[in-house]
Amino acid sequence: MRIHPFLRRSLRTLSGFGLFAAILLSGCQAPEASPAPNKDDVSQGNDASEEQQPEEQALTVVNGDKTDILSARAATAPFDKTYLVPEGFEVVETANMLTFVSDQDPSFQVSVSTEPLPSDKDWTLRHDYTTLALRSNESEPVEIDTHWFPELGFDYYLTVDDSHGIVHRLVRFDEKRDHMYVAALSLPADLREQDSEAYEEAVSLFHAILVSANHESDKGEHSIDEDLATVPLAQKLSGKPSAEANTPEESPVAEVPFFYDGEAHSVLAHTFVLFDTLEIQLPEGYQMRRLGDQSYSFWNEQNQLFAPISIIIGLAHPDVPADMHINALRSARTEIKWPLTDALDWYDYAFADANSEDEFSSITLIKELADGRILDLSVHTSEQAIDSLVLEQLLACLATATEKQTVK
Repeated sequence: MRIHPFLRRSLRTLSGFGLFAAILLSGCQAPEASPAPNKDDVSQGNDASEEQQPEEQALTVVNGDKTDILSARAATAPFDKTYLVPEGFEVVETANMLTFVSDQDPSFQVSVSTEPLPSDKDWTLRHDYTTLALRSNESEPVEIDTHWFPELGFDYYLTVDDSHGIVHRLVRFDEKRDHMYVAALSLPADLREQDSEAYEEAVSLFHAILVSANHESDKGEHSIDEDLATVPLAQKLSGKPSAEANTPEESPVAEVPFFYDGEAHSVLAHTFVLFDTLEIQLPEGYQMRRLGDQSYSFWNEQNQLFAPISIIIGLAHPDVPADMHINALRSARTEIKWPLTDALDWYDYAFADANSEDEFSSITLIKELADGRILDLSVHTSEQAIDSLVLEQLLACLATATEKQTVK
């Protein structure tokens, strides 16, 4: 069989750090390992005189117009899937997870697991997106359009690429089997920039492993269109185009007044419409991406003052009562009780993460909307703290939030 270029170098054994990182990616804690079966114990179905060799199988890896056939072995997950894994990969199993690791250069880690089926799928997407955004502190996560990968059969696909490494996270809501399937790929930092070919080979291999576990009943639902197959992988992984109700080009620029060091100033801002019922102004240069039906993210690449600041605005989980949501924030953060909150009297609560010098690295604002939904607005910086001038401008803009009257 032809050796896939990504696997040409000799494979080494799994390091303890690699396994630990893979477990962290899945968001699960590994239970205590069960004792290994005694190969000499016939009662366990092991015949000491006969060692059964695993049947060699073939894994097909497609990357654009290149197709590789790899020698592989089957790895059965502790849930209802069996994956084909290239020879030489370390396979580690826990109660609800399989981890596949190759410690070659570049390293390659995949974890597949199940979690209980959530009651709110949009909230789950927002939670995953927020988790990746906080993990990064450098770059905005990218939501990949699953239209490009019908063969995978996942409901959403997120990636983040920063100095900590590259992460691909996919989630599928399987109501037939009452599970949420989660798959994660971990690759070294800067691999995409330093060796784009190796990066695409790694992603293609990751996809092939996932496709190999699809049930026969699923495969018919997710056939690959010939036109999609010809689109370069790099283009498919570039992320969804922005298609929101308001973009900076469509929204007029307004001046938002604020005070700094006792003097009056103003900041140029655009108006965004959220959930069709909420208007808010943000400093010029912010772009918006919608995450499902329940949240939005904002980032600014045009204005260096605001480049470190990302904003996520969403609705709290409908099954979580408002008092429980507030108590959770109170236990994790400091509730703000200072004069500047007078400008934010539209909001019901304000919380912050502060450093030893009482500077804020994050702010969370909570508002119970007229229809009973809980608005959760989070501001984060990738730096040690939010600059005081930037903070004043942000607070002035966030204070402009208003609910639109519903037309009956």
